[in-house]
Amino acid sequence: MKKRFFVVIALLVVCMVSGVATAQKKPLVCVSVVGTEHNWDINAYNGVLDTLRAAGVDVRAFDGERKDQKQANDLETIAQLKPDVAVVILGTTNVLLPGLKKIHDQGIPIVTVDLQNPYSTCNVSSNNYAMSTDIALQIVNYLKGEGELAVFYRPGAWVAEVRRHGLDFVLKDFPGIKIVAEQPHVVPGTVPDAMNKMENILKAHPNLDAVWTIFDKPLIGAAMAIQAAGKQNQVKCFGIDGDPQAMAMLRSGQSAYAATIVQQPYLIGETAAKIALDIIKGKEVPYTVYVDHLVATEENVEEIIQTVDTYKDMR
Repeated sequence: MKKRFFVVIALLVVCMVSGVATAQKKPLVCVSVVGTEHNWDINAYNGVLDTLRAAGVDVRAFDGERKDQKQANDLETIAQLKPDVAVVILGTTNVLLPGLKKIHDQGIPIVTVDLQNPYSTCNVSSNNYAMSTDIALQIVNYLKGEGELAVFYRPGAWVAEVRRHGLDFVLKDFPGIKIVAEQPHVVPGTVPDAMNKMENILKAHPNLDAVWTIFDKPLIGAAMAIQAAGKQNQVKCFGIDGDPQAMAMLRSGQSAYAATIVQQPYLIGETAAKIALDIIKGKEVPYTVYVDHLVATEENVEEIIQTVDTYKDMR
């Protein structure tokens, strides 16, 4: 009887320990980011990681290093880890689709940031449709419907495609504005590459009036080249992201910068993480979430720097 009693007690202890271990197992969230060398990318990434870690979940983070195949391989690894939720920040859509599909087909919810695709449970971003038309209309107003425009653009990423479509959509109604030069941006080395290309554009198109890019980094290089050529009052720059360096140039009143769209990347990342946590809790989540943006010009740049947390180090 004593032997049986101790066997039963031992089994009960094993079951209790097993039950406690199961109860204490934390949810796992895997996070993939396209890269971390750009201000927007690192802020969105940190917004996700800080929020998830503060909530006490296990986090596995993967930096794609701005290499398409590296990020694609990261998604393959995430699929093998079978997390409770995957968060994917930016990336080249067609390259990532097979990995996203593999994760999705395993029943793993995917929260994306600036990467709308058929496998996202929810995509969190600024409203790229609105931002692209807002900055395009700034160009139209500056040029008064006529002038020469240069463009830095490389297709592939969902966000890049949307922003370019927005520009083209607006310019259809203003045929007097001509795109006379177009160059792809590169990563890494975005700023010096754009400087070199802008120097050549200025030589080939001496009557150029404005420059547009899908994000601020190449435009910063373009603005530097324009200022070096002494044409900052003739050729004006219009970008998207509100990069701190771009905001500083706009704030100076001495650069070629005329306007940029101010996003809130940390808040975007924080929002994506909260969506992931809601999914873990079994809550219903929206298909898309848009975080507010602002249009920064010389007239309101100081007010934005003083009120938007992204720029607290510039105050």
